Amino acid sequence: CPSFGKLEAMLGSDVSGRQMLDAELAMALAPSLGCAWVLCLDSDELFFTRAASVHAHLEGLASAGVDQMTYLNHEGVPEVEETTDYFASTTLFRRHHFAVPLSAEARIGLRFWMDRSQRGQYMLFYDNGKSACRSGLAARTRSQHLWQLLEGHRSCTALADPRRLDIEGYRDCSDPCILHFPICGMSWFLAKYQTLGNFSDTWLGKVKVPDCFHSDARELCAAGEEALRAKFRAEVIIEDPEEVGRQLACGTCLRIEDHARLLDSIAAAATSSAAPKVAPRGAAPRPAGAPAPAPMDQGPVGIERGWMLSKAMGYL
Repeated sequence: CPSFGKLEAMLGSDVSGRQMLDAELAMALAPSLGCAWVLCLDSDELFFTRAASVHAHLEGLASAGVDQMTYLNHEGVPEVEETTDYFASTTLFRRHHFAVPLSAEARIGLRFWMDRSQRGQYMLFYDNGKSACRSGLAARTRSQHLWQLLEGHRSCTALADPRRLDIEGYRDCSDPCILHFPICGMSWFLAKYQTLGNFSDTWLGKVKVPDCFHSDARELCAAGEEALRAKFRAEVIIEDPEEVGRQLACGTCLRIEDHARLLDSIAAAATSSAAPKVAPRGAAPRPAGAPAPAPMDQGPVGIERGWMLSKAMGYL
């Protein structure tokens, strides 16, 4: 693995370091196994397409001279508190904000999630996608999300991300995508943070972990299980079918059931992907300690600016 010397000391303490080395080992083994592409996924993620196979998509990338492709990630939202199989029970997804339509209704939908988060977050975990890379190119990991290619090789991204403004590398692609099921059940949430324990304040020993849902959950785990349970109920699960209908109608959320059927899972009863007519929304409940929501007429907050700017990427 090209990065082993740099990351070896972190093997016992840093999840990101282990993931990066796992990806590099897979990349080293891929040619001998007949694998043309490598994508670093966790056990709570799926590489999803509505097509019969991703073969045609990957062949199209290769024909276009694309050696790395970064995909949008959508975040699973549990509608039931307990499940033994989150792939079966989770079919509602918070759409990546760069893929949310630009409308007043969608902005209200975004604000629902931000207002119920103590940290004003829309997505509770990562929003920078995951990347598939062609094997045999001596690529190394920059992170578990992105590969470092040698000069002369081409990377593209489906993220219309104004933070990077990679206009030349932008490639419109909503399918395939990454489905992320980070904490889609109470028992999975408790187990995740009890296993992680008092993890470091940095990734890879240098990148500061911001104050966020992830770091808050670490502190609550130390405070006791009931504090974690309250966090899950306040910020993670959604049990209001009318709110689900509103989220689907405005395009903030999407309903995907194909993965449950493909994996022969028995999907939980779910709202139809065709959004029903629902009553107007009241104010979203806010967790204790969350700041008061900013008025809609005082300009964009949080991820809203990036959401708005992302819509211009296809025209630049």
